[in-house]
Amino acid sequence: YDVTVLESRDSIGGIWKYEDQTKSKKNRPMYRNLRTNLPKELMAYRELPWGSDGEASYITHKDVLEYLEAYANKFDLLKCINFGSSVKQLTVLDDDQISLEWTTNIGENGRVETHKETFDNVCVCNGHYARPAVPRLKGLDTFD
Repeated sequence: YDVTVLESRDSIGGIWKYEDQTKSKKNRPMYRNLRTNLPKELMAYRELPWGSDGEASYITHKDVLEYLEAYANKFDLLKCINFGSSVKQLTVLDDDQISLEWTTNIGENGRVETHKETFDNVCVCNGHYARPAVPRLKGLDTFD
């Protein structure tokens, strides 16, 4: 298979990459001392079992991130990932192909590249926290 991954962030890890919310403008569900609510033995991929190094089963977000990075490196997955990408348009074509347009942020100078490619299949994996869910409550806009 020839796989292309479009990742909005600048690195792998998703929500497991902790960002201090006092320094970030984005609202993330991670906090500094978070531990998993599942044992690591259930979270592991079968191709890379979690080592039995005496570490507790309920591990920190840092441990999960390190595991995901090790997995990506072991299986050379980083070459498939376009970091800093944002999908702009997905179109199903007549011949069962899918046209995808996206932009990629290049470096810190704000340069943006636009891409358009045709794929056989597309998986949309935007995660639970791609867009905040804020309830509509009377007076919420004035609450401090």
